[in-house]
Amino acid sequence: MNANKEYYLDKYSSELYSTPNPTILDLYAGENVILDVGCGVGALGEEIKRLNKTAFIYGIDISEQACHIAQKKIDNVRVLDLDLNSLPNFDIKFDLIIFGDVLEHLKRPDKTLASAAEHLRTDGSIILSVPNIAFWRIRLGLLFGRFTYQKIGVLDGTHLRFFTYQTITRMIKESGYRIVDEIHVVRAKSPFLDSILKKTWRPLFKIRAPQFVFRIKPSNDLAKATSNEK
Repeated sequence: MNANKEYYLDKYSSELYSTPNPTILDLYAGENVILDVGCGVGALGEEIKRLNKTAFIYGIDISEQACHIAQKKIDNVRVLDLDLNSLPNFDIKFDLIIFGDVLEHLKRPDKTLASAAEHLRTDGSIILSVPNIAFWRIRLGLLFGRFTYQKIGVLDGTHLRFFTYQTITRMIKESGYRIVDEIHVVRAKSPFLDSILKKTWRPLFKIRAPQFVFRIKPSNDLAKATSNEK
């Protein structure tokens, strides 16, 4: 446990983990009461509060030292290991829960994701991001027998689970959610190449993205809405 926290501290002190994920911000829709799971040093929450002055940000993270920094930037922070504990009860429901590059670090991300619905307000949403193990650079490395863990990125040494587009979308649906929006993050956009790949072989288009970001809602929200209209 302590060794794990120290490793996370090394990551959170890096420039990468002190910078909010801009694609998560692209899917942010102005929600006011937010839980940032894996809040790190609070960079994402701080940016959301800059965009929305009325936002109240709760955060949880495995690193005590990261939380110490985060509590100066966001409103309510708790230290928590999600492999040992379920999501905490803050005595409040959330408009939005964010899992920014968190699920791949958990032993049972499906259970954590499924249980998050209990903490959402009516019409609440979840934004999650995960790395894509089917990214073309990883595939190329495997072709030459390379699968080397790194400190950051798709092959981050603390990743316990690996996702492709198919496996993450299946887990989302099996955990009781529907996808509302999604972004495939690419480092260098090529409209001409993308248009060709989309028309010829869409699965190949997805391997250009090292990360997928989704906005999802509980599936039963749709059923409730339909029922209320009758």
